[in-house]
Amino acid sequence: MTDEPPRRRRNTRRLVLILVVVLVACCVGGGLASWGLLKWYGTAAGPAQKVTEDFLTDLEKDDPGAAYRLLCGDVRAHLTGDSFAAFVHAQPRLRSHKVVRTSVQTVNGTSTALITADLTREGGVHDTHPFRLVKDGGSWRVCGQPY
Repeated sequence: MTDEPPRRRRNTRRLVLILVVVLVACCVGGGLASWGLLKWYGTAAGPAQKVTEDFLTDLEKDDPGAAYRLLCGDVRAHLTGDSFAAFVHAQPRLRSHKVVRTSVQTVNGTSTALITADLTREGGVHDTHPFRLVKDGGSWRVCGQPY
């Protein structure tokens, strides 16, 4: 009689144990990497998305004054609060919104974000609108074509 069958079993057990350890290590490593990426992305995009949400919520509440305060300095320099309110009231009223895409980048020390939202206006009219935001005085502000 030979000892070959027990040796094969030991080798098989070792192989299975090694495979289990590698699989667990990959799962844990992948999970940690995903968590870190989501945490980083949330800190980068979260504040810009929140300003966009606040801006759109102010418009839904028919409070253009509050929305105006979230505009960047460049837009406010060319558009008074009254002009902005008149422009908002000339549009079909915003009823709801949903952010569908968020992108943040920093180039040469300037942070910008592009937040895309699906808008539903009075009368059931739907459209998709990109909101460009810039870091203005340390805070995110809606810039460009705001509405």
